[in-house]
Amino acid sequence: MAQLSPPPNRDPFIIEGKEGNSSIWMSWFAQLSIVVNGILRGTTLRGIPIVQDPIVLSSTTTGAHNLGVKPQCITVVLENKIAEYGYVPGDQIIMGPFAQSQAGGSGCTVQGSSTDITVITAPAFPIVRKDTHAAGDNTAANWILEVAAFNFVRV
Repeated sequence: MAQLSPPPNRDPFIIEGKEGNSSIWMSWFAQLSIVVNGILRGTTLRGIPIVQDPIVLSSTTTGAHNLGVKPQCITVVLENKIAEYGYVPGDQIIMGPFAQSQAGGSGCTVQGSSTDITVITAPAFPIVRKDTHAAGDNTAANWILEVAAFNFVRV
């Protein structure tokens, strides 16, 4: 199992993971570099995210990600800003590839193109409660929605 720690004499916002002869570096701006036997093999690039603070229900938001190509991965993260359902400010929920419910028109749909990310939110945004583990529609004003696009680039 790789251990993560800041490399000596480096920017404190850089985290390094090592396993055998391989290293993974994560910088503060979410660029992940993969090094094998001392040779840079690839890096991930994070585009400019779409942020709704607070979540805007029943809306469509589009923003440029600046990756220049269609994203290979899109993440959907909710961050608590006002305590609710056992979550405290700063807690994050990673919504996964399908952040939507099949019943009742809730959640969001995310689409990426070579230039933009589009987020379409429904009238409700369900989450699993941290305190009771039951499903519940969050209060949109209590949460921040961040959608970010990523690409892996081989070197």
